[in-house]
Amino acid sequence: MSTIPRPLVARPTRTVPATLLALALLTAGGLALWALGALLLTGSWPAPLQEPMARLGALRLADPAFLAAAAGCAILGIVLLVAALRPGRPRTRAVLGDAVPGTTALPHRDLERRLRARLEQVDGVRSARAAAGPRTVRITVSTVLEDTAPVLAAARRAAHGTIAEIRPVHDPRVLVRARRTS
Repeated sequence: MSTIPRPLVARPTRTVPATLLALALLTAGGLALWALGALLLTGSWPAPLQEPMARLGALRLADPAFLAAAAGCAILGIVLLVAALRPGRPRTRAVLGDAVPGTTALPHRDLERRLRARLEQVDGVRSARAAAGPRTVRITVSTVLEDTAPVLAAARRAAHGTIAEIRPVHDPRVLVRARRTS
């Protein structure tokens, strides 16, 4: 048993796309087995497949339609392979980096909520939105004031202060915008 804890900042797998692809391939395979079974039992393709199979049987390997379909399948296979090997974006951010073994992680959603709650307390801010990613935090504050510059400066200070309290291992780039609403 290892004494080093598992990292909490993991990249999510691509479960939903893999499941949908598996269902599509399972359906296609089931239909192909049904058609092949009907061919073996009756000696002819099922009625809905007779015309497509006749056209498919008339194709030559050098036919442009066949080559285009093969190229499309190859490109789709490469895209699916890259998507399977490259995991998704991390949903958490490592915080409180210190010499203690292990990782403390904060989900991006919680960081967004904390920033939104803090920014809505800034004078002049009517509402705030935050979107946290692996490297960047985008913040938009709405104000009813004509001059948005003081509100923007106060919102930047509040955002940087909130992020400094969390002490992320890697400081994100913070982009703050102010929008005037009526």
